[in-house]
Amino acid sequence: KILDAISDNYKNSNVLELSELEKYGSSEYVVFEWLKHYGFNGSQVHQILYADSGGIVSSASGYDVLKDRTRLIVEKTDVTYQAHRNVISMPSKRIVVPEEGTYILDENSKVKVRKCAVYVSKNPKIATLDADKVVFPLTIRRVEEGDWMVPYGMKGRKLLSDLMTDLKMNVFEKRRQLVVVDSQGVIVWAVGLRTDYRVAVGNQTKTVLEISFDSV
Repeated sequence: KILDAISDNYKNSNVLELSELEKYGSSEYVVFEWLKHYGFNGSQVHQILYADSGGIVSSASGYDVLKDRTRLIVEKTDVTYQAHRNVISMPSKRIVVPEEGTYILDENSKVKVRKCAVYVSKNPKIATLDADKVVFPLTIRRVEEGDWMVPYGMKGRKLLSDLMTDLKMNVFEKRRQLVVVDSQGVIVWAVGLRTDYRVAVGNQTKTVLEISFDSV
C-alpha cells in the first residue's frame, strides 16, 4: 500500500526522478507501476533501469522511455516540439514558407514571418535575421543527421548534434529540435538555440526578417 501510494504521486507526470526512489527500497516496483500505464512490461522496466544514460526503450503502445542520467522521461514516439510547457507542435512532414505571412503548423501552433525595423531579439522563440541575406522559400523541419551551421557567437561551422550535446540536451530534446533552412541550404536558425552568423543582424542591416513561433 505504501508503494502504491508512492506510485500515485507520479501517475500524472511523464518524468520520474530515480534518486527520489532510493529511500523506498523497491524502486523497480514503483517504476513498473508508473510505466505499465504507457504499455511497458516488466522485462522492459528492468532493461531501462539498468541501461546506461541515454538508453531508450519503446512500448507497443507507442511510447518511448528515456533514461536521462538520474531520471526517466516518457514521451509519445511521434513527438512534438516543447519549450518550457508552451507547446509548439511540429508534424513530422516539412513545412515550406514561400513568403512573409502566418503559417499554421497544426491545430495548436503557428509560425509568423515578417519584415520589420532593425532590432535584435532576445526571445528564444523569435529569430531576427538580416532580410537581405535570407533567401526564400524557407523550410521548417526537424534536425537531421549531418546538419551544421555557423552559430552566432562562435567561430567556424559546427554540427548541430555537437551543439546540442554541448548544451546538455537529452535524446528526446535532440530528436524534436526544429531548424529553419533557406533555399540555399543555410540553416538560418536552430529554433530556440542559435541563429547563423552568416545571416545575423549587423551594422549594415537595413531590414530585419523576424521569424516567431507561438501557440494558437
